[in-house]
Amino acid sequence: MTISIDQNCASFWDTIPKLDALRHKGIDVSHYVEDVDIAFAARGAEVDQPDLRLAMENVYPGGGQDWGAGLFYSDFLGRLPLDPRSFEKYLGIGLKQFVKHTDSSLDTIYDQYGGGDTWMLIGSNFVGDRNHYRLLGDLGAMECMPFLLCILGLARQNCIERFSSLDARGRTRAWFSQEEERLQELIIEAGADSLADLYMAWLRKHTPSSTHANIRTTRNLFAFDYNPASIEVLQAFTKDYPLACELYNSAVTETEVGVHPLDTDAGELPFFAIAHHHGHLVRTGCHLEDGDLRIQGRTYQLGPEGQLPLDALHKAGIEGLVGKAIVLVTQVRAGEKGQPLALPHQGSLYMPAAHQLTRGLLDNGLLNQPIHPIQRVRFYLLDRMSNLTTTIGLPNHLSTAYGTDELSAHHFAATYRDVIASARDRLDELSDDTQRKAWIEREYPKPSHAINRLIERKRTLAAENPKAPELRELGAQLRAMRSTILTQLMRQVSNDLQTIEMEYWDSRGGILPWCMSLGGKEFYDLVIDQAEVFAETHEMP
Repeated sequence: MTISIDQNCASFWDTIPKLDALRHKGIDVSHYVEDVDIAFAARGAEVDQPDLRLAMENVYPGGGQDWGAGLFYSDFLGRLPLDPRSFEKYLGIGLKQFVKHTDSSLDTIYDQYGGGDTWMLIGSNFVGDRNHYRLLGDLGAMECMPFLLCILGLARQNCIERFSSLDARGRTRAWFSQEEERLQELIIEAGADSLADLYMAWLRKHTPSSTHANIRTTRNLFAFDYNPASIEVLQAFTKDYPLACELYNSAVTETEVGVHPLDTDAGELPFFAIAHHHGHLVRTGCHLEDGDLRIQGRTYQLGPEGQLPLDALHKAGIEGLVGKAIVLVTQVRAGEKGQPLALPHQGSLYMPAAHQLTRGLLDNGLLNQPIHPIQRVRFYLLDRMSNLTTTIGLPNHLSTAYGTDELSAHHFAATYRDVIASARDRLDELSDDTQRKAWIEREYPKPSHAINRLIERKRTLAAENPKAPELRELGAQLRAMRSTILTQLMRQVSNDLQTIEMEYWDSRGGILPWCMSLGGKEFYDLVIDQAEVFAETHEMP
């Protein structure tokens, strides 16, 4: 039996296609709706702030961003969130200099270039204080109802805009009308149930009845009595904290996956406790303090070999212990009750750190259980469009790359790799100071020549008369021209960085509705039939 875990289990994301592909390959799968991860985060949110809202994904100055784990939809071929600080090596100057030279602001730059094309549900994740975080399992179905319906409508509108031919729009409207009717019925049936319960019911509407018993929530996976090997993975850190933390921090640092290292001075552990707090299901951090386990201000004595005091934790109302991302994916695969974990291609991009950590724990004797493999599910959606004549409307960044606002699906499939390669080559060119200068002069010859003439004129005039009034006017003209070129360069860099990420949509996003819009049920069945399921090759020794 293979394990599948997903947060957003709405039909307009890639969970259902993943399960269909696994079953089509004859792989039995147990699917777990994620209910023990943090539900969302909103920048600047206060403790117990009640407001939920939909927002577009965006990176803010300083690198922070809002986050919605339980409910989201990404536009077809849409932008991914990028931190404009990553543009600096292609611009040849830092963002602060760019802002100065273009009379802009960091907020404006991040608003224009830091956003992604994903709508998501966000809100305050703090319950009672800033140490307890609201979980997905705490979200109610009725609480989320207006946002579910709204995102379903946004997804419908996106598909209508991107697939504009009459037959495609007809398929789009038919599929989304069916899903909206289904969702309305499920919401009425769910009543006071959680969003996770609603997702389980929604998935059962899309899966064979013989598989319904295998759809559960992740709290089942992390109950204390479910899998002793899962607890053994966590006990590696209480058995030899310095060594295990060194392995963890080395893994996240060396693989550069964007995961924060552990704060060893504070005794931070890479797992959380699941509990109830102020009437909400929450998770809270776990720390080592003077050799004891500290959770929610209480301490629990560890066993002589670092064994976790499960009975005492259970009596205290702790429902389970769940690893942070790169530990969790080892937890669910450990031991006899562990199973292979199915992930979509381009999903869980922190897996290199997880594999390195697991190897380190095994090599150093901190973990003895067998670890089952990662299974990747790949759809090749962009390639499968090669036989379709459906017209595709391109988002702005790809319109620039292709030189057109729309094209046929088969033309897109035949050329998208060349477009990615062209963008990558240009970025390589822009990352070199000499080549960047040559590229600018080649792409913007008139303003480049004008700038060179102004520079020469300014030098000559300054040598003749350093106080000449014309110098100020020449300086203003230079700044304006440089600002224009820098702004165009910034736009090009942003478009290219988004373009090279295009293959992300090979297997992620609204695979089911996009297929239905592109070619209907027949095309969706083709994508599922030709999907690949393969073991990740770079994980275990």
